[in-house]
Parts: sequence; C-alpha cells; structure tokens
Amino acid sequence: WGFYSVAFTPVPVVLFITWSAGKALNDLHEKKKACGYRYADGDVIWNSYNTRYYPLIAVSLGVLAGSLGLAAGTLLGPVLLQLNLHPMVSVATTGFMVLFTASSTSLQYLLLGRLKLDYALVYTSVGLLGGACGNTVVNYVVKKYRRTWFVVFVLFVTIGFSAILLGYTGIYRTLRQWFEGEDMGFVPICQDRAHMLVPSGPLSEPLAGNIEGTLGHGIGGMRAGRA
Repeated sequence: WGFYSVAFTPVPVVLFITWSAGKALNDLHEKKKACGYRYADGDVIWNSYNTRYYPLIAVSLGVLAGSLGLAAGTLLGPVLLQLNLHPMVSVATTGFMVLFTASSTSLQYLLLGRLKLDYALVYTSVGLLGGACGNTVVNYVVKKYRRTWFVVFVLFVTIGFSAILLGYTGIYRTLRQWFEGEDMGFVPICQDRAHMLVPSGPLSEPLAGNIEGTLGHGIGGMRAGRA
C-alpha cells in the first residue's frame, strides 16, 4: 500500500486547487454578468457548467495521455476550441503546455540514464527549427488572409494521423511480442523485475552471468547489512 499512498497523495491537492480555481472563475463570471459585461469573440465563459464539465474532461485526457504516452497539450487542443477559444490562442496554449510535459519527461529519462544525448541534441534542434518555421508560416498566412480555419484543419490532421500511427505501432509491437514469446510486462507493480534485466540470445550468456552475479552480490550485501 505504500506505493499507492505515495502515488495518490497529490490527488487531494490537485482536486482542491481545481475546485478553488473553478469557484473563483465562476464568481468572476457572475460579477461580469451582473454588470452587463459583453464578452469578446474568443473569450472563455466560465459559467457553472464549464467549471464542472471541462475539469473532468481534462482529467480524462490526462489519464489517456499518461497511459498512451501522448502529449496532453495536443489532446487539449480540440477541447480549447470547444470552449470557443481563438484558434491561435489555443495553439499557443497547448504548445506552452507541451513544453513543460516534454521537458519533465526528458529530465526523467536523463536522470535514469536512458537518454542518448547525441540523439536528444539532434531531435531538439530539428524540433526547434520545425516549430519556428511552422509558427512563422502560420502567422504569415493568418495575417495575409485573415482566416483561422486552416489552423483547426492542421490540428485535426495532426491528431488523426498521430492516432493512426499510434494504433498501428501498438498493434504491431503487441503481435510481435506475442508470437515471439517476449515478456509482455503484465506483472504486479511490487513484483521483482530483476529477470527483465537479463538479456536473451546466443551471445548473452556472459552478460547474463555478470548481471545475475551483480544482483546476487547486491542482495547478499543488503541482507548482511540488515543482519
């Protein structure tokens, strides 16, 4: 139960912050409504329905993003458009969110020693260049034609194409692991996974022996320390 206690500790804090922010936004909306405030095109109206419904949608998207390895900012793009948010503001907001989620994930892999720095530098440079070119082109087209519908269309194509590729990749890897008899990883969270570190194959016996010997010495040292 220790793992689940630590994992779900932030949940009450997040729920309290969400409730407080929703209540504050709803109170502000009621004050504006009483004063006869006229919302501009693209403003979000935080009435009682929106402050209850959209946080639930955001939580569901967060669970999906964490389970499937997708960027939550990308999934929130259509939700922000449903809120009548301006397409350019929606794209900027989701891009700002992806910056934090991608940075935190990259930092985790870096601390775990599973991030190849040369690959990371190359992909970061390509991503920055592509993002700069994309923003420049979009801003130029919006200012020239004064239309934003194509921003929604590009978002639709990107999410749809990503969903198709993700489904294909997941099905292919699952079938390959199933037919080759590989470990599918469906084990209890607290179960010992040391066997997953041992490689398999005709050339892996020396390496496997070294790993097992290292694990054995480590476990033996821990027992001796406790004694």
